[in-house]
Amino acid sequence: VTAHFHALPGEADGVAFRLVSAADVRRSPRFDGGDAIEAATGRGVRPEAVGARPAETVETQPANTVVVAFAGLGNRGHVGYEWRGAAHRVLAADAGEAFDVVFVADPASSWYTGGRAARYRGDAALKRFLRTLRRRYAAVAFVGDSMGASAALRYAAFA
Repeated sequence: VTAHFHALPGEADGVAFRLVSAADVRRSPRFDGGDAIEAATGRGVRPEAVGARPAETVETQPANTVVVAFAGLGNRGHVGYEWRGAAHRVLAADAGEAFDVVFVADPASSWYTGGRAARYRGDAALKRFLRTLRRRYAAVAFVGDSMGASAALRYAAFA
């Protein structure tokens, strides 16, 4: 299993996550390298801690709501961030209030438990991160499918 691990942007303590502003998700359905602003700006989180490029960071008004999008098992053993396209379609439709998105993945494919793989030690780190979201946003919502849905249920107390 460990031979297939790969690094994801924002990976720390075995948890891979990327916090992206509503404006950037609305701009593109893909991670195309063009995200100019991470949603953490102005919220007391170091931009580099969530994958931002500080030199390119510009000020923006953060959303009041954040959606945490937990990734599933991925395709052919390659875990990556999911739900960007769906979040883009919702935000592009301007159907309601804007929301920032945190894309979360388990690089160990351990159903967010760690299992035998030492690489995902992320339970404590992820709980710490989810607590910071609750302090910084008026509303926190979770979404996921398969392995990601189990994570959404596992961490529901932090929503």
